[in-house]
Amino acid sequence: NETTPKLLIGFFYPRLYPKWKEAKDCYEKNKKFSNWRKIVATAFEEDKLPSDLIERFDETSPDFDPYAAMPSTIALEHAARMCDVDVESVGLRTLQNYLKESREWIERVGEKKAEEEVGKRIAHAIEDITMMFRVAYQMGTRPPIDRLSFFQRQILVDGFEEDLMNAIKKFEDQRTSSENEGETYLH
Repeated sequence: NETTPKLLIGFFYPRLYPKWKEAKDCYEKNKKFSNWRKIVATAFEEDKLPSDLIERFDETSPDFDPYAAMPSTIALEHAARMCDVDVESVGLRTLQNYLKESREWIERVGEKKAEEEVGKRIAHAIEDITMMFRVAYQMGTRPPIDRLSFFQRQILVDGFEEDLMNAIKKFEDQRTSSENEGETYLH
């Protein structure tokens, strides 16, 4: 019985909420500076908080919504993204219901089972990413990184960014080398 990704929102949310609460505090202390976005992003560089969610703090924006700027709301959306939930197609009320269902599920199965499920999702995401690189390499093209899900991109950012960049460089070097060898044989 496979766990649906939305059931893991309750795993990510309590880990993200304190970070967003601190990010909001950092914004409050630095909002008088024109570079507050950079200050917040730099302060939480290790956490890789999405810039579009940091932007929600901007009280001077014509689109500012105080409810959407609450750390709890932002953490919920971030947690949903981590579970590949299309947050644009579901409303906040639905995300709150997902969080409630997720918390109930985690309470029923235990935190350890939730961690195992997250581990499985990470393993599947890495397999998908690896396959995407293999196919791109075989086709002689650059991997379509823009087609990765938010969760897959976050995995790359969190632990594999350097490996990814090295793989792309190696791929491009091999392709350049192969093209140069082909030119040598043509002359």
